[in-house]
Amino acid sequence: MNIFKEIKSSVLDKEYYQSIISERSFRSSLRYLSKLLLLISLVTVLAFIVKMPSISSLIKENVSKIVTNYPEDLTITFKDGIASINKPEPYSMRLPEDWIDSQDTKSGKIENLLVINTKEPFTTDAFFKYSTVALITKNELILIKDKSSLQVTPISKIGEIDITKNLLLEKETKLLDILPIFYFIVPPGVFALSFIGIFIGTIFMLLIYSIIVWIIARFKKVNLSYKKSYQVGIHVATLLIFLELLSILLGIHYLLIIKIIIFSLITYINLPDSPSIKVVS
Repeated sequence: MNIFKEIKSSVLDKEYYQSIISERSFRSSLRYLSKLLLLISLVTVLAFIVKMPSISSLIKENVSKIVTNYPEDLTITFKDGIASINKPEPYSMRLPEDWIDSQDTKSGKIENLLVINTKEPFTTDAFFKYSTVALITKNELILIKDKSSLQVTPISKIGEIDITKNLLLEKETKLLDILPIFYFIVPPGVFALSFIGIFIGTIFMLLIYSIIVWIIARFKKVNLSYKKSYQVGIHVATLLIFLELLSILLGIHYLLIIKIIIFSLITYINLPDSPSIKVVS
């Protein structure tokens, strides 16, 4: 059957579900799921490709702002696992004003891109007091992961380097030179990761959702095993998978209870009412 017809029937077609129960093997439904998720992954990568020019422009713009704002006479040195600087400390590099203005004021604004203080030991309270994205102490590089957690990297793991504006300009040029290559590398990676991620997520989700199919089948006096309930659930989940994709693309989130209600309704509407229906394993 054509994949688009199968998708339509998986949303609403009682006869189709009767054929799943009485005629189709578990393997055939797994093939359907694979084709469905390949289609979803294709839509995902196409949406990503459409956004790539704007993402590329944003990367170029932000990298340029960081390099431009780096002081001409500033040198940050990492050597023998120790950081040092040729300026009085603590030294702060402020974020571009438009970056500060674009932040959500409810959770507080981060004002500095980098603070360097090799004279005092690192503490979490001191880090958040600096209102910064990154902090360099004598022996650590600390990066903010979110509003409440940090990533700490020993300077010894970074190696020996002198960070100057000339070095950053060289790195910026190299980055801009290789950026077009990502147009060819990233989409296949997005496609593969999308398919694998959604496939694994769906497989594990159905371990729980199949219980709903089994309960509703019992209520309708259709004798389904857990395995057959899982197979039916593969098709019932079709609409949920599309809704999940749409919610990601639009940035909309809906509650788990809504997903359960939708799944239950599709199951109840499509499951046959005949207790004597033949069930093929």
